[in-house]
Amino acid sequence: MSEGLIIGFDLCDNYTQIAIYDEETSDAQEIKLTDESDEIPTTICKVRRREEWKIGEAACEMALLGSGIAVDKLLRLVKKGGVATLEGRTYTAGELLDIYIRETLGFVTAKYDRKIEKVIYCVKELRTPLADQIVKSCEKLGVKRENVKVLSHTEAYLYYLLRRPAEQLTNYSVLFDLSKEGLRYFECNILRGVTPNVAQAEVSDLEEGFSLDILESEPGRKLADNIFSSCVQRRFNGKIISNVYLTGSGLTGIQDWGKKSLSILCNRRKVYLEKALFAKGAVWAGMGDAPTCTFVCDGRISASVGMNMTVGGVAKNITLIEAGERWYDSSASTEFYLDGEDGIDLIITPAGGRKSAVRRIPLSQFPQRPAGTTRVRLELSFSSENELGVCIRDMGFGEIYPASSEVIENRFSIQ
Repeated sequence: MSEGLIIGFDLCDNYTQIAIYDEETSDAQEIKLTDESDEIPTTICKVRRREEWKIGEAACEMALLGSGIAVDKLLRLVKKGGVATLEGRTYTAGELLDIYIRETLGFVTAKYDRKIEKVIYCVKELRTPLADQIVKSCEKLGVKRENVKVLSHTEAYLYYLLRRPAEQLTNYSVLFDLSKEGLRYFECNILRGVTPNVAQAEVSDLEEGFSLDILESEPGRKLADNIFSSCVQRRFNGKIISNVYLTGSGLTGIQDWGKKSLSILCNRRKVYLEKALFAKGAVWAGMGDAPTCTFVCDGRISASVGMNMTVGGVAKNITLIEAGERWYDSSASTEFYLDGEDGIDLIITPAGGRKSAVRRIPLSQFPQRPAGTTRVRLELSFSSENELGVCIRDMGFGEIYPASSEVIENRFSIQ
């Protein structure tokens, strides 16, 4: 048994789902705050005139009764850098997310009476402000930075998929996710002809999404079946798909309303219905990377970045950042001497070994010096999976040629 819990969160604006690694079954298992729902509303509520907070369904009920003040859409609030004023006190979005994360993690650790080993959050779209705040919220609770990961839903899907039994792991699989957030469609293609194997995944937000409220009436269920079955037909047209995964609260009861949809989905295909798929995928991410497989998807760097250098008199191609790394956690820096060059060439190589491209960054701003007497520091960072930031600093050459204040910054797409 591991010393602590490995916890996965699917954190969305409207709902949250939680899973943990279960040593007894050697699998990821969903856990709930209550027995009534698979989803926890991403809502917090302050008890009136007390510094006490409720989350989820309890928060919604308290707000309806008027005994508390609720705040929802927490992720959107964080992305906007917004605030909320409750009983005369202004709370930042970060403070409110701190409370929500504290309460949800507190529930899990109390339920199992164990400490946290790793916690992994997956979100619909991985962007810096939200990811930074999630990490900060966990660090305030004593979880070390290296034990916190933030993934995209697409990454979590790949982690889930690559842990399936061999008979489920085909070259081409798809996933439909229908929830209060809308209808999303994921495609995964595993390229086995390259080393290492490449798992490519793309996600689309579909216009065919519908309010889950229509599933409460018979006419609404028929309409939902017509909409979803038409969507499936369009997406599957001309494609050979052997495995289909369904997730989200809207598809949990598809056996009750989706007769036409299921007849299309199950036509010479295997269909798997999985609750809390993204939270379970997050758990698998906490268990370690999928072996010998490079991810190409939202949240992962789409190409390697390298340089040609001379090291000890030998010309070498040096990879600074590998394709498939998480952009949020990836950066690189190196120092070297210029041998008369007036620019730096970065070699961009897409995952899967496709043809490389060269991106040249001019150094015309730097002072003119003899060859071998200018040391530069190169720093690379990412603001998304395709957006590379480059910073080049003139470090000079000791006292002979002191460093100048020149800094060259550039940002470009590696696609």
